[in-house]
Formats: sequence, C-alpha cells, structure tokens
Amino acid sequence: EHNLKNVDVAIPLGRMVCVTGVSGSGKSTLVEDVLYNNYLRRQGEAVEAGECARIDGFELIGAMIHMGQELPTRSMRSNPATYLKIYDDIRKLFASTAEAKRLGVTSRDFSFNVAGGRCEKCAGTGTVTIEMHFMADLEVSCDHCDGRRFQSHILAIRYQKFNIDQVLDLTVDDAIKFFAHNKPILKRLEALSAVGLGYVRLGQTTSTLSGGEAQRLKIARFLLADLEPAPLNQQGKALPRMFLLDEPTTGLSSADIRRLMRVLGRLVTDGNTLVVIEHNLEFIAHADYVIDLGPGGGDEGGRIVAAGPPLKVAASERSATARELRRLFGLPVNAGGNAVRSAARSAAGM
Repeated sequence: EHNLKNVDVAIPLGRMVCVTGVSGSGKSTLVEDVLYNNYLRRQGEAVEAGECARIDGFELIGAMIHMGQELPTRSMRSNPATYLKIYDDIRKLFASTAEAKRLGVTSRDFSFNVAGGRCEKCAGTGTVTIEMHFMADLEVSCDHCDGRRFQSHILAIRYQKFNIDQVLDLTVDDAIKFFAHNKPILKRLEALSAVGLGYVRLGQTTSTLSGGEAQRLKIARFLLADLEPAPLNQQGKALPRMFLLDEPTTGLSSADIRRLMRVLGRLVTDGNTLVVIEHNLEFIAHADYVIDLGPGGGDEGGRIVAAGPPLKVAASERSATARELRRLFGLPVNAGGNAVRSAARSAAGM
C-alpha cells in the first residue's frame, strides 16, 4: 500500500510498541490504512483498507481502538463533563432529587442543548455576544442567568447542597471527592486526573482549553475504553485489546509526557497492546519494542529499517531514529553497528 515495499511486520502483543521513522516513511499507512482498516473490514465495516497479503493474529485481541490527532469539538456547550459522558450521570442525580420530582423536572431539563431548563437568552452557554461595529465582537457573561446557564428554578434544585452550576464549577480533583461514592462518575473523573487535568473545571468549555489540554482530554476518553467489559473468547476468557495512538505526546510538556507514559503503562500491565506512532525520543526510549520505517520518506521509505527493543534499534546504521537514540542513550553517535552494539550491551548491563 502506498510506499510500503512488501514488508513483513511482527507486532508483539502485550507490549508498548512504537512505530517510528521520518515523515513520509509509511508509519500511518502501516498502522492506520493497513492494520486498523483491515481490522474494521474484518468486523464488517465498509471501509477502504490498505492492501496486504494477510494479517495473522486478529483473533488474539478483543478489540482494536484507534485514537487519531483530531482534537475535541471546540464548542461553547462542550466541556470535560459532557465529553467524557460524566454529565449524563450528573443530570440523572439531580433529576432523582425530591425537589426535582416535586417540580416535575427531568434529566433533560439539565441539558444545555435543548429548551426547558437552560437559560434561553444565552441558550445555555452562559455568555452572549455583543456586535461591535468596526471592532471584534465582544463576548460577555449573560446578564439574565449571570453566566450560570440555567433558569432559576433549575438552579434552586440541589444535590448534596450544591446546585448544577456549583457542581460544574468544581475542579476534577474536587469532583473526585464530591462523587467519591458514585463509582461510574468516579472512574471517569479519575481518567481525567490520571492525564494531569485535575485542575480543570467540569464545566469549562473545550474552546478555552490549550492544545495540550485538549489532547489530554482526548486521551482520557481513549483510556476509558478499557473500563468497559473486555470481550471474551470461546472459553469465556477476557481478550486483551490493542490500542492505536497517533503521536499522543503532541502539545505535552516533559512532565505531562512522563505522566502519560505511566498511564499507558498501566494498560500494558493489564495485558493490552499499544501501537504508538511517535517522534518523541523520550517516549520511544521507554517503549518495549520499536518498529522503525524508512530510511527516508516517500519513495525512499516504506522499508523496515530496524525492529526490536530501543537499545537494539539504536545500533542500526541506516536509521535516523537510531542516531537520535544513540545521542539520547549517550552512545557513540557515528560509530559502526558493532561498536554501538557493544556499548549498548554495556549500557544495559549485559
């Protein structure tokens, strides 16, 4: 497919596998077009799959889950609570209170997206836009609901002494304490905390998140796929999953990358496989296995240049990734393969 040169690739299961190489070397073609789309086609979906002779081993995984680089919807009505489907459970909690039942208020009335309980002047966004002639429009807090997004009778309903606006104003870390006895909500909140978003407020609009925060929000939802019951094989045993990620470190600081590696490491510890397209050397160096494509891009790519643990890949004399790994590991950058392999064995204590 595309520039792949009839390659045979083995992906070890139960490991964190990095697919590396220069831009245009065939990484996305291999992981997304060939591997993922052929899996989808095997599941009966009508997708255009990358050509290959065959793929063995699909029966060994329970599901294949893909996370691309598309960021969450940057909408005034989208927030961490809605994006991770926490808000569905929160609305049900408020609708179950005695005051809500007395007023005939349902969970639907706590929605931003439909008329009923939301403030109609701002349509549940909490802000209104003032058109400024010859200047950029001005966005201000809604003077009807005072930025609280709901009508007064909805705001009068309380769950554990908090109204819906106060709950949405909680940070993730505070919400973990508030919902400590609600397991479905707690699991989703803990996914946000695990990717370092404990300081973000539940109702903060995704349009105000930085690129790195939006990426982490998406990773949190990606991780939640593993909270669902794992598919079973014919013997009733849970089948591990394969997760496919496309440069998850984009927009993250070094501290956030280390936190992400710990979180993803838990998925591997549980028996799952991670296949990660990545350029970040710190991330690549901590992988269990590296598949490096190249040696160049376009027609000069599409070959497996090196494969194996990071230290083994670092010994490759044709790989641009290997040279950078040698630099990271403190190995001779321009030495021949034998010298690098000897230094690598010493570095590994072998």
